[in-house]
Amino acid sequence: MTDKLMVRQEAWSAKATEFLASACDDDYTVEQLQEDCEKGDSSLFNIFDADNAHIACMVMRIDGGLHKELVVVAGGGYLKGGSLYKILTPYVEAIAASNGCKYLRGHTRRKSIGKLMNLAGWEQSEIIFRKRVDHGREIQQ
Repeated sequence: MTDKLMVRQEAWSAKATEFLASACDDDYTVEQLQEDCEKGDSSLFNIFDADNAHIACMVMRIDGGLHKELVVVAGGGYLKGGSLYKILTPYVEAIAASNGCKYLRGHTRRKSIGKLMNLAGWEQSEIIFRKRVDHGREIQQ
């Protein structure tokens, strides 16, 4: 395990598609994630270990509002012998601070990822419910 990583903001690559595909689903595909990065709505960060091996990718964006937040949109990769969440959180905090963000935010549907985030110092802040809008009633105006 290492705690010295290189985090670089870079253009989309095939490796990003490989690492981030498992973080996507039918509602938000890896192709849409790539498009958001290429449009500048989000940014891709590649992570390299001390031997310069490409071990992970993260996509992040900044959301405004009452409190400026750095949002981890997607992440994927593998660090042998350690938790990427624990190792990467201080790097993400540094990126957030340098952009004037007060908070970090991340979403996951996977309880195992939520546990890893919690162990890395993240706290659950809300519970989200979603309902697909497939039909509705006609509204008279």
